[in-house]
Amino acid sequence: MKLLRQIWSFIKVTLSSGCSLSSSEQVSIVIVNKGINPQSNFNVSYKLNGGAPVSEIVTTTISFGDTLNYTFNTTADLSVDGVYNFEFETQLNNDQVPSNNIFTKDEENFTSPAAALTVNDTICKGEPLTLQATSNQGLINWYSDAAGTIPLNGNIVITSTYYYYYLLCRSTRF
Repeated sequence: MKLLRQIWSFIKVTLSSGCSLSSSEQVSIVIVNKGINPQSNFNVSYKLNGGAPVSEIVTTTISFGDTLNYTFNTTADLSVDGVYNFEFETQLNNDQVPSNNIFTKDEENFTSPAAALTVNDTICKGEPLTLQATSNQGLINWYSDAAGTIPLNGNIVITSTYYYYYLLCRSTRF
């Protein structure tokens, strides 16, 4: 049997878990036309954490066997630390195999912690200083610059011209 009308919800989501995601993250998917007829003017949608669907109309024509990289016009707010559950759906009228139109994917925002400050503490130039931090999220590296380009050798430093020290925690999940 040849499928005349079939949009497959093989959806490759271009979102990825990361640190400090924003309140306006772009959501993109890949849609495949598995039917023999070109398709256009059908709905695609996503739900975030079971909320109201964000539904848009795909007006681009997808030929047989082709894929379309589609970016939703409506962005997603992923600014709060935590796991986000996405449910994506393609909705083609008279789709002959509607059972493959839904795809789910989880993404996570690892929010960077606020900078810790020491108040009313004096460390004289040339004295040793031990930098200490703990994390159950991964490896901790110390740097003498906010961009993380000048690494410190270990966590014991002799104070010099640096007044601030920065740490970077890299998740073991990546």
